[in-house]
Amino acid sequence: MNLQSNVVVPTETAYCVIYSFLTFFYYYSFCMSSYIFVKLKSLAP
Repeated sequence: MNLQSNVVVPTETAYCVIYSFLTFFYYYSFCMSSYIFVKLKSLAP
């Protein structure tokens, strides 16, 4: 068994997962901020 190749794949996978999670979190926060902003604007007299 070659340990060298086994170490590279999980590292790339973890990086990909973290990158995807950060991207998802960024867009989710942006959407929630926009939603709350619109809600507050509609509630304002």
